[in-house]
Amino acid sequence: MYLARQAMDKIKVPDRLPFYMGIRQGRDEDFGAFIDKVAGAIEKAGVPEYMRGVMLKQCALQNCNSTARSILSTLRSNWTIEEALEKLSSVPVGPQAFLVEAIKELGAGLKAQAEASHNQVLAALASLQASVITNLGPRSPVAGRIKCYRCGGMGHMRRQCQATGSWCHTCRMDNHNTNACRRWSGNTQPSARKKRRLRADTSSRFQPAAALQPATPGCLGLDLAAAVTTTLMTTKPERVSTGIRGPVMINGTAVGALLLGRSSASMLGLFVLPGVIDADFQGEIQIMVYTPFPPIKIEKGQRIAQLVPLEQLTKALTPCQSSPRGEQGFGSSGGLALLSLNLHDRPKKPVTLKYREEENKLQGLLDTGADNSIVSPEIWPPQWPLQAAIATVTGIGRLSLAKKSPPLQIHLDEQVVHTSVSVAPLPPTVQCLIGRNVLSQLGALQPALPNPAMLPYNWPLLISDLKDCFFTITLHPQDTKRFAFTLPALNQEHPDQRFEWTVLPQGMKNSPMLCQLYVDHALQPLRREWKQMVIYHCMDDILFAQPEAFTQERIWQIEKTLNREGLMIAPEKVQLSAPRKYLGWTLTNTIVTPQKLQLDTKIETLHDAQRLLGDLKWLSPVVGIPNELLESLRPLLRGTDPAQPVTVTSQHKRLLQQIMDCIIHGSVRRRDPDLPIQVMVWYGPKYLLGALAQSKKKMGEVWVLEWICPSLQQSKTLLQKIELLTEVIKKGRERTLQIIGMEPVCVQLPMQKDTLTWYVQHSPELQDALLGAGSTVSMEKIPNVPLHWIGQWSWLRIPKQHETPLQNTITAYTDAGQKSRTAAVTWQQGGSWRHHLIAADDKDLLQTLELVAVVWAMMNLIGPLNVVTDSLYVAGVCHQIEEAYIKEVQNRRLYELFVQLQRAIRIREHSYAVIHVRGHKWEIDLGEGNARADCLVSLAQRPLVSQHVLAREAHSMFRQNAKGLRREYQITYEDAKVIVRSCPVCSHHNGSMGLGLGVKPRGLKANENRQMDVTHVGEFGQLKYVHVSIDTYSHFMWATAQPGEKAMYVERHLSCCFAVMGISLQIKTDNGPAYTSCRLGEFQQTWGVKHSTGIPNSPTGQAIVEQGNCGWTADPARSCFSPPGSVQVKQLLWITVSHRTMMGVGERNAEL
Repeated sequence: MYLARQAMDKIKVPDRLPFYMGIRQGRDEDFGAFIDKVAGAIEKAGVPEYMRGVMLKQCALQNCNSTARSILSTLRSNWTIEEALEKLSSVPVGPQAFLVEAIKELGAGLKAQAEASHNQVLAALASLQASVITNLGPRSPVAGRIKCYRCGGMGHMRRQCQATGSWCHTCRMDNHNTNACRRWSGNTQPSARKKRRLRADTSSRFQPAAALQPATPGCLGLDLAAAVTTTLMTTKPERVSTGIRGPVMINGTAVGALLLGRSSASMLGLFVLPGVIDADFQGEIQIMVYTPFPPIKIEKGQRIAQLVPLEQLTKALTPCQSSPRGEQGFGSSGGLALLSLNLHDRPKKPVTLKYREEENKLQGLLDTGADNSIVSPEIWPPQWPLQAAIATVTGIGRLSLAKKSPPLQIHLDEQVVHTSVSVAPLPPTVQCLIGRNVLSQLGALQPALPNPAMLPYNWPLLISDLKDCFFTITLHPQDTKRFAFTLPALNQEHPDQRFEWTVLPQGMKNSPMLCQLYVDHALQPLRREWKQMVIYHCMDDILFAQPEAFTQERIWQIEKTLNREGLMIAPEKVQLSAPRKYLGWTLTNTIVTPQKLQLDTKIETLHDAQRLLGDLKWLSPVVGIPNELLESLRPLLRGTDPAQPVTVTSQHKRLLQQIMDCIIHGSVRRRDPDLPIQVMVWYGPKYLLGALAQSKKKMGEVWVLEWICPSLQQSKTLLQKIELLTEVIKKGRERTLQIIGMEPVCVQLPMQKDTLTWYVQHSPELQDALLGAGSTVSMEKIPNVPLHWIGQWSWLRIPKQHETPLQNTITAYTDAGQKSRTAAVTWQQGGSWRHHLIAADDKDLLQTLELVAVVWAMMNLIGPLNVVTDSLYVAGVCHQIEEAYIKEVQNRRLYELFVQLQRAIRIREHSYAVIHVRGHKWEIDLGEGNARADCLVSLAQRPLVSQHVLAREAHSMFRQNAKGLRREYQITYEDAKVIVRSCPVCSHHNGSMGLGLGVKPRGLKANENRQMDVTHVGEFGQLKYVHVSIDTYSHFMWATAQPGEKAMYVERHLSCCFAVMGISLQIKTDNGPAYTSCRLGEFQQTWGVKHSTGIPNSPTGQAIVEQGNCGWTADPARSCFSPPGSVQVKQLLWITVSHRTMMGVGERNAEL
């Protein structure tokens, strides 16, 4: 009780409601002044700073006038005070508002007078109209045009027809005649009444453009005004009707016009989108307008745009359509899409589109400036599917909706690209446009360097270097102005000097590509003349190779051909004798070695290690560095900071020395043109290594042309060796196709015949790698001469694992329990069941426990073995791990178990099988052993405890009542009540230590948990609905009298409570309609309050607030209350707080 008194003393209790809640905006009061007034009042009231913004927004929305509230309702849901001030700054107030209202009242009066005069005139003419109709009789002009729908006769309607029967032969109906049928052509004209109505609507709504007149004799435009009153509520463009129909007539001749906005409208924040009105447009001329500051109102008759007549200069051109535009959309947006550049300057190439088994060959226009590829719908196969128009295509002369195609195969320049294209209108001369989404996938013009090992051995070589290559490639005179630059004067001594590049500029992104193309163009005459000569060129480095020696005459001819294109050979860089250096390699007559590289093996930081590993990967195709050596250096690359220090151990230094030996002694041979190229694969101590090689069987030698190393970075945690073998085979086939244009003649594998037969039957990957090549598969022993630095190689063997269970073997059942933290292995031997239990490690999870059991079975059960597990994950790991490369994972415990399992499988002498069983219900056959293993790890098999103890433990966690405990644990009702009463939380017989049975505990601090309810006090009159909130920790109560129970009154009550008591983390109420409404939910979400309700469909409130209501409503002091309500509420709140303060411990327990 002492803590409650201290809490109430610290809470500020004002004498009345917060006065800022009663500040309202006057009818003619400026919104900004109203906001300043409310903000000052909130600050004076001492509201915390973090609550002021939300409180100010709430007061502004509730207490503003009707004009401001209507504008605030158009704002977005999370509007701010600044946005509201900006929108309401243009609202007229004071005298302006009075003037606007006066004008509206005057207009309403004039309208009423006009309607009264109109009614009087109609009443005066009523008798005259009746007499005219009587004199005319049935021979009125309208009656003469009426056509009967039944018989087709003129002068009467269907209900006046005397015909006894009719039949329509067109639509097979018996209610009208054939010549009166309107279903098909022949009688498509509407009735006379409908004709008359249409003519009246058209004549009254639209006026011809000839009715427009210039304002002054020197006026260049014709003003357009709005025909209807329009209010723009968003920033999106909207159409405004003008009531004017095209075409624009000048001196009786139809001309075009340019629609522009008036500057006076722009000053008001109204902007008009310009447009073109064609000379043959006959529809209504509409104005496209938008505003960045909505809302804005456009009055009827307000001039906002103007038409500037234009002479038609396209009369001499042949249009795509002979028919006029008519009432279709105005603007020059016909079927022809005009590109901004000349299409004749774009290159064209044949393109093949393939969808499934169907092909469509087109002539494609290559355009690097287009983002996407576009196909004309005229040549798109109609049977190919298309997605709906979800995007637009711009840059083809207009904005067009584009449909998207399914993924296609696009064949271009003997390359295949898989992508989707857009289908949109194109010019008639263009079938398809190939954009960057296709061209970027084709790759660079020369994606890699040539392989010098493909030069025939003993062929003479000539290597030359072009002198100042970039400065000898001249630009076209028309393009030099595009490469202009300015050289600023020093200290502004003279004007800045402007220069233009006349040669290929250095530093431009595409200069290397242009240089490569230009040099290739200069070498084309030599390629055509000397077809046996092999010419390599990369930028300004050129290599020539031919069977005979190079004569001086041939060298002069090469120089003359290059000089003709402005290229010059540097005499000091011509190489004729061996050894020759080209692109980082040293070339002799037979071998290719890397140049003397300065490899910095001194590793101090992560950047040094990254640079060294990159250089080694670049050297691998020539020197053949096996992945065993590179894999041991990968731990040096851990980290993200380039300056992070790296520790190099003695083992790393030994590995670096072996790698340097590989670089020094490693080389590749220049190929023999008379020998076929093969793909050979070696299986080292751990990794595979492939090569493109030539075999000299007579000499017993193998010439390696290029080493093929598999990927060092694994994409999967367990990568099987057969998968790595297929990767090396595919790489060798692709590389052979790149360098010689054909498949390898032979593929030599490190496996024996029976092993190859088994893998071909069980490995789809190996089937795809071998059967599609058409190469001979050889299994002969490969000479190990090229691998003298690796050591002895071995054969790939058939794995010990069987996919089907083994017969007459031991069958072990494994299982693991996450709650029991135990793994179990059970098996039947000698007619009896045995088992072994393994305690879990601190880092073990359920999957690691399952693996622990399998590892123990593999290591301790000798002989052929069947392992049965109910974990699909463990079964999958066991099927792949025997001959797999294990990728280091983040879970260190899982990685260690992977290594242990692989080692246990490799040291086994007998075969094994791992079987996965799913959930079972019968404890027979396989289910019996699995059920035994499950029982070994189940908590239910632990020593039994009494039901009374289990019930006490369950109640301490879940707080069940006595009936629930009796039903769940089969104990007596008396024992269950004793358990509940002995609970320090739930019992209400232990000295106010709890809240009682089934009641949620109160908050542990102020403003943590609050209960709210509504009670009725009839003496308060219209304010008889008293909303009460009580803090469950301090029992401080705050009540406000409201005129109702709706959500808006609940919000008012909560706003007062937040200002007095602070914001509560959670409020609990009953299931009343106001408490469950969406409006109150949004209000509480804005304040960050969690709201929970009681029992569904129960009107009873929460215990604390209900008892509080009974406590103060039953107080005798309440009978002395009398209106007014403000004094009544003040005294009520004072007595309520005093009553709660004076309550004793016994009363407090009684109320709970």
